[in-house]
Amino acid sequence: MATLEGQTIASTYISLLKTSSNSPNLVSGSTTERIVLSPDADASDRTPIYVSQDRVGIGTASPNSLLSCHGATGAVVDINREDTSIVINDVLGAIQFGGDDPVDGTFTYGAYIRGVGDGTWGTDDTPGRLEFHTNNSTTAPSLAMVVKASGNVGIGTSAPAYTLEVTSSTA
Repeated sequence: MATLEGQTIASTYISLLKTSSNSPNLVSGSTTERIVLSPDADASDRTPIYVSQDRVGIGTASPNSLLSCHGATGAVVDINREDTSIVINDVLGAIQFGGDDPVDGTFTYGAYIRGVGDGTWGTDDTPGRLEFHTNNSTTAPSLAMVVKASGNVGIGTSAPAYTLEVTSSTA
């Protein structure tokens, strides 16, 4: 068994691919590895995944961030809940932002955005809302703003009754 200590996740993954098989879907380069995930060996019509140093590019050989997605007709990232019985308050997906606590090093979230079911889903009826959660203290992030299925926006309230409703507990 090969030891892969001291490598990044990307280089470890590439090393594992290189040592596990001579896959025609792995193309080695000097600084970029192209991995094409496909059910067949002829994957020329598939979008390649590029792994370069500590970055991953989907549709680009030069990722400019940890994850870069590029597409000719726009880059779309789908976050989907695989569930046929979605009801109100079910989380459909989220983007979470966090880091290590400077005092004890534990990982914590400072903010997140999530899509949530805003009612029971049925045929051609998929109510959803966006929630923005932020953290300004030592507790977990709390709801700061919501965009409801109705189009109403609430700041400081989870149930806006108007197009824009702002509620504050302080003067």
